[in-house]
Amino acid sequence: MIEARLSGYREDFGSGGDALYAVMDREETEVLGGAGLYRRVGPGAVGIGYWTRSDVAGRGIATEVSAALTHEARQLGDIERAEIHCDPANVASMRIPRKLGYREGATIQADGPSPVTGSGELVVWTLDVGEVER
Repeated sequence: MIEARLSGYREDFGSGGDALYAVMDREETEVLGGAGLYRRVGPGAVGIGYWTRSDVAGRGIATEVSAALTHEARQLGDIERAEIHCDPANVASMRIPRKLGYREGATIQADGPSPVTGSGELVVWTLDVGEVER
């Protein structure tokens, strides 16, 4: 079952879909969270999503992963802009795009309430991937 799911993720990304990643500890023995590059934000753009287990929050893991995915977005030839959408009530998550040089943009309505905060809003952070160092 898991092999089929992973194979499907690889095929999705290869055909222009999303790329999903497990966030592992340095020894690669424990799953700490997940992350992804999502093409649902429109042509020429990619969304970056991340989550970590609550018991490892505050260690910089999501920031490190988001920086790596931002760099990866720059390597994709068809991507000009990266976006991170954050619940404004999730203060820890809101710090990440700011640390990485993203610009705070509009607040939009989410598809539903956040499972973390219950908010129904998202702040859209953007970065021109040409601004990312190689």
